[in-house]
Amino acid sequence: MPSVFGGPSAAPPPAPAAGGTSGMTALYVILAGVIVYTLYVLLWKRTHSTIVKGPISLLDVVPPVTGLSSPTLAHSSFALWVYVNQWSADTAATLFSAKNTDGSVTTYSLGFDATTPTLRFTVRYGDKTDVIDITEYFPLQRWTYVVIAIDDRTVDCFLDGKLLKTAYVSGAYKPVVNQIVFGSKFDCQITNFERNVDNSLRAPADIQKAYYAGNGMPGTGGIPAVSATAEIKRDGQTIFQVGQ
Repeated sequence: MPSVFGGPSAAPPPAPAAGGTSGMTALYVILAGVIVYTLYVLLWKRTHSTIVKGPISLLDVVPPVTGLSSPTLAHSSFALWVYVNQWSADTAATLFSAKNTDGSVTTYSLGFDATTPTLRFTVRYGDKTDVIDITEYFPLQRWTYVVIAIDDRTVDCFLDGKLLKTAYVSGAYKPVVNQIVFGSKFDCQITNFERNVDNSLRAPADIQKAYYAGNGMPGTGGIPAVSATAEIKRDGQTIFQVGQ
């Protein structure tokens, strides 16, 4: 048709190539996925930190771990596998303390009472201290999974995937956690120590899943425990036996 202005009509725009629109949409989806995944990895690495991977012995002097992210965040969790080989009633034993860089302020600490194998978590703020007794009978000579999940003033304490104690800090406080200092002169091993300042390892289902996964040591994650037997025989007959 001629144009209303008397000239020849303009040619219609070319039709999009078949599949062009859907191809661009797929490209946008892929790019968005890459961006989301990259942000997730960056945030996870920033907030989810494994401080100790392999077993360490608290009979040795373990250097402190510094440079922790989000030092003043009051929403976090500590998770660790603990193997107490021998407990002594001589002095109180500390597993770890979370402090500021110069060591003058200890916000959190986990350890044992001086008179009984009572596992306790301590929160310090200003001149006040809240002590949370988690269990009076901490297992000896086996790996035990301990998680302390902190949500501001609420503290949930888990042992082997089970919630044993929920406590509340009595006053407002602001944590300062720039370094982790481990205990010493204590016949105990720690492995897979994690500090998390995101939402991981705070929900009971996630904590149970981590417990059932184990730490790669015998007696955890479905790996049979190492058993030992000792026996005394007389004339070919066992008269005394320990273990199984």
